[in-house]
This record gives sequence, C-alpha cells and structure tokens, in this order.
Amino acid sequence: LGKWYTNMGAPITIAELIKRGLLVKPRIFQPDSQVDTTGVKTLAADFNQKQLGQRASVITADVVSNWLRRGENRPTLVFAVNVAHAEELSHEFEHRAEIFRRFREGEIKVLCSVTALTTGFDEPSASCLIVARPTRSEALHIQMDGRGLRPNEGKKDCLIFDHAGNH
Repeated sequence: LGKWYTNMGAPITIAELIKRGLLVKPRIFQPDSQVDTTGVKTLAADFNQKQLGQRASVITADVVSNWLRRGENRPTLVFAVNVAHAEELSHEFEHRAEIFRRFREGEIKVLCSVTALTTGFDEPSASCLIVARPTRSEALHIQMDGRGLRPNEGKKDCLIFDHAGNH
C-alpha cells in the first residue's frame, strides 16, 4: 500500500481512548430487568425491531425506578427499541417540548430516543446512559456507549445501566 498511501490508520480501542483521556471511564450496571430476546428473529444483522417493540414495555417501570435510585440525577440518554417504546419511556420520565435546549441547560435530566441520539448527537455533559435496546450490532453498541463517554469539565465517569444485555 506504500505505493499509494503515505500514512495508514490503525484501529484504536475504547480502553486506549480512555487511557489517553479522550473518553471517560464507564461504570456499567446490568439491572435484573431486561428485554427478553429469546426467539427474536434477526433482520439486517440485528434484532427485528417490531418483535423487540412488543417485548419492551415490561422493563419501562424498572428503567425509571433504577434511574431514580442510581442515576445520581445526571443528564441521561435512553436508547429505546422503537418510537412507541421511546414515547412510553419518555412519558414515564414526564418531559416534553424544547428537549435538547432544556437538556443542555440542565432543566431536563432524561432524553429518550430510538436513533436520534446514536449518531451525530454530541452533548458531552451526558454522564449516564440507559441502554434499553438490545442489539447485535457492535457498531450501534459502541455508538450508544460513546454518547456518554465523551469527556467534559468535571466529568469523572459515565454510569451505564444495561437493561438490554448488550455488555
């Protein structure tokens, strides 16, 4: 490849990025309540979202109570299975309009999303994640974790509550 390129990039691990101070250290918890993926079919290399959506409601109350008990009132991102699941979780956390502005200003503590927060969303103040969306996609898993691992002034770590069994 030296004929065509003068530099080559090598993959870097999350552990190395943490060591270099480019990401914060995660503290991962795996609560007992998780979406049951037994028998869920695969579609495009990941779980069938429709089937997951039919099973997601069983963890909603536990997601909220777990966050209230352990979330330290941190700015939090929630990764849901589908829109209905995100709305259900959102209603459970009772928040509404002007979400992103109010989140950044600290007025809203919890955002619920299906895909809107997984790529292109950069709010380094988020220091707690609730993963309520099972995935077989390593890239999606890394993207979700990455939303909370970004360093920010005064941020020492990121709490991750894995209700999906992804970790």
